[in-house]
Amino acid sequence: MGWAAEELKEVDLGDRRLNKRAIALLDTLAAKPTMSIPSACSGWSETIAGYRFLANDDVTWGGPAGTALGRARRHASPVTRSC
Repeated sequence: MGWAAEELKEVDLGDRRLNKRAIALLDTLAAKPTMSIPSACSGWSETIAGYRFLANDDVTWGGPAGTALGRARRHASPVTRSC
């Protein structure tokens, strides 16, 4: 089980396909946290799938799903350090 799958193991967006897309998108964006969605994705179809996921009315930052997605988002955020 990958990092994103472990982080989102309890997420329930009401549709198994949305749960799977959340994990795939998190994996993609976490691997390249400073890149835009089109730059991080490997092709147009993956880019469109990511945008469709984010535009889906069933995907929100509220409730239990939002807690898991928010926690994963914080873990994936790039760290900045002062020297």
